[in-house]
Amino acid sequence: MALMSKLYKRLIKKQAVKDPKVNVTAKESNDQRPTLDHITSEFDNCSDLTHRSYPELNVDLLYFSHLVGNEELKREVLDPLANVREEELPQLFKQSQFSKSDSSKEVVKGLLDGMLAIFYKKDIYLIGIANPPSRSINQSETETFITGPHDSFVESAITNLAQIRKRVKSSHLKVVKLGVGLKSP
Repeated sequence: MALMSKLYKRLIKKQAVKDPKVNVTAKESNDQRPTLDHITSEFDNCSDLTHRSYPELNVDLLYFSHLVGNEELKREVLDPLANVREEELPQLFKQSQFSKSDSSKEVVKGLLDGMLAIFYKKDIYLIGIANPPSRSINQSETETFITGPHDSFVESAITNLAQIRKRVKSSHLKVVKLGVGLKSP
């Protein structure tokens, strides 16, 4: 069986050399230069992704609000952006906490890890301000006879969502906000 697998791989390599159209690897086709449109399309229909825009600075921010620390966000990103002019932004982004990214996969992984992505003109910077709620998921004590995972979510919806995002790090995990019922006076 391993011999057949090796032969098949060799055959594919030979065909890829002969036909330049076939010579596209998965990495090249999936990992394009990150843009705001591309990253937001990766997280399409994710209502927990926060997008802030500063048109006067040509800056857009993307982050998951339940994975980043509010104090870190204010101190490291929002306050500096409030006190800077557009021509001073390149100097701000040269500071050590900002890391430039040229890979879509790196930006998506960074967002899922609790980083904030800053889109400035054609450049993308990541800054690590992750501070998700730290609560271990406990076993359910009322449903002891159920087989399989026994995780229970007894905190606020935001904390529970952060716990899920910490476990399932995928852009395919979608959070949809629904309004249920009617408001009564």
